[in-house]
Amino acid sequence: MEHRRIRVGSIAVLFTVVVVCAAIFAVLTLVTAGSDLRTARSYEQRVEALYECENLGEQWLAGVNGYLSGRQALPENTWEDGGQLGTEITLGPMKLTARVDAATGAVLEWRCAALWEPEEDWNLWK
Repeated sequence: MEHRRIRVGSIAVLFTVVVVCAAIFAVLTLVTAGSDLRTARSYEQRVEALYECENLGEQWLAGVNGYLSGRQALPENTWEDGGQLGTEITLGPMKLTARVDAATGAVLEWRCAALWEPEEDWNLWK
C-alpha cells in the first residue's frame, strides 16, 4: 500500500483565508448593525415627534370647533386673519401649520413638516 503525502500547507493557507474572510464579514456585520440601530433610534424620535405634533394639532382643531360653535374660548397660539384661524405648533424637529375657515370650519391647510437639522457628528469609527 502506498502512502500518499497530504500537503498540509495549501490546506492551512486556504483555512487561514477562510477564517480571515469570516472575521472581516463579522466586523462588517457589527458595524452595519450599529449603524442600523442609530438610524432606527433617530427615526423613532422623529415619528414620536410627528405623532405628538399631530395630536396637539387635533386638540387645537377640537378647540377651534368648540370656539366656532360658541362653547369655549379661542385656543392659545391661534391667529385670526381675514376669516381664517390658524396656528403653528413646533415640537422638536416637527412643525405643524394649520388653517381653518372661520365661517365653515373647513380645514384649509394641515401641513406637518420636519425642520432640517444638519448632522454634526460624522465620526465613522466609533
